[in-house]
Amino acid sequence: MIQFYKAHPVFRRERYFQGKKLFGIPLKDVTFYTPDGKEVDEKTWNSPTQTVIFVLEGSVMDEINIHGERIADDSFLIILNANPNNVKVKFPKGKWELVVGSYLREIKPEERIVDGEKELEIEGRTALVYRRTEL
Repeated sequence: MIQFYKAHPVFRRERYFQGKKLFGIPLKDVTFYTPDGKEVDEKTWNSPTQTVIFVLEGSVMDEINIHGERIADDSFLIILNANPNNVKVKFPKGKWELVVGSYLREIKPEERIVDGEKELEIEGRTALVYRRTEL
């Protein structure tokens, strides 16, 4: 986990996420989703869900390295299901590859690579990190 964290600057940003589109790219730096795949708005932000789903967009980071170059990274979907029950989650657009999971069982093939807008049942009390391989 430490090597993974060090390899991906999107997880160790020095500035706060803004939830805005940056650099003319039609993607926000962070986007939160409901389990049914809709973007969280003011109405759903305070809903009593026990599942947090968000995408960190590595392509729109607003940080520069010591050489003055803009830092970019992969984009990641994070699913945190604190609910003791399974929850169906509709994935955002793109193709997603599982890179970190807290399952206490063997990962099923259909959980390793997930096409966007597909629904997958996420076990209770599970944390998953997927990397976007295609937009």
